[in-house]
Amino acid sequence: MIRVRKGTFSDIPYVSDLENAVFSDPWGENAISAHVESTYLSFLVAEREGAFVGYLLGSVIPPEGEILRVATLPEARRLGVGEALCRSFLSLADATYLEVRVSNTAARTLYEKLGFSLVGERKNYYKNPTEDACLYRRK
Repeated sequence: MIRVRKGTFSDIPYVSDLENAVFSDPWGENAISAHVESTYLSFLVAEREGAFVGYLLGSVIPPEGEILRVATLPEARRLGVGEALCRSFLSLADATYLEVRVSNTAARTLYEKLGFSLVGERKNYYKNPTEDACLYRRK
């Protein structure tokens, strides 16, 4: 079973390690720590059998929210971790948007399953490597 909870400062090293492992443009610990006590930034952690398996960083300024980062440990993928994190976040805002790499078919499939619709594209949005972003929105 996957448990989602609010992230704390003690989770930052795990998040930082995962950021460095899965993103070509990882966020530093300062950017991550800003999400711990902010009133408009969200930091969710997923655990499976008591162990860290993923996280979500977002912002919520009601009625809207934005998913900024979602990552799951490679060995925990396809177990519902990303979905559990996203569903928890979606309960915080009426409308949510996000950008995702065009090539990230796993994430795009998940977002579409959760009711997101493709509403646009941003050319050369991502770096390392340069790639377009798909812009999704959920109302």
